[in-house]
Amino acid sequence: MSALRALPVKIGFLRAETNGSYLQRLAWANGLQIADLLNRLGSGPAQPVRLDEAELYLSAAALERLSHLTGCPVGCLRQALRCVREEFLLAVPASRAAWSWRSPDPKGPCVLQGCHRCAAAKGALHPVFIWSGLPWQICWRHGCWLDAMPQREDARAALQACMPLVLRAERQRLRFERRLGSTGRILFADALSTCAYW
Repeated sequence: MSALRALPVKIGFLRAETNGSYLQRLAWANGLQIADLLNRLGSGPAQPVRLDEAELYLSAAALERLSHLTGCPVGCLRQALRCVREEFLLAVPASRAAWSWRSPDPKGPCVLQGCHRCAAAKGALHPVFIWSGLPWQICWRHGCWLDAMPQREDARAALQACMPLVLRAERQRLRFERRLGSTGRILFADALSTCAYW
């Protein structure tokens, strides 16, 4: 561990970003391939993965190494990155620095492509990926629709034209769900299906 030097370039966190996406950005910012960065964190499988299809999980020892590399305390990393929290750490011997890629649980949160404008504000030139409780999300700051499908620039522009209506509907949905709880989400989904397939 003493031979592990902190990376020269630090990067900011994006809200709800996946570990894999954050490490990809950290590697690029420091002129590394993600495989090189992962080797510094410990051992793991060599298969290539798509960041929209898998999440990176770390052991406690690999998390300590990440803390050292980033200059961020473990507590700060746990606040910023969902899957480095205690309940998500790999169950390996305490001293073993290891990592593994796993597909998200179908019953759990979804991995979506994050807002390209929020990412650009943090210096990211490539797509980033975030966790979401729904299979879609809206970036309120930039009025962007986010889902699991990467969007081309022309599709983004077409969506932008109808975003005021989408934002208004989303505000109404959130008010409805606050009043009725999880039942509100189900009723809203039923209403949306009825309108979409009428």
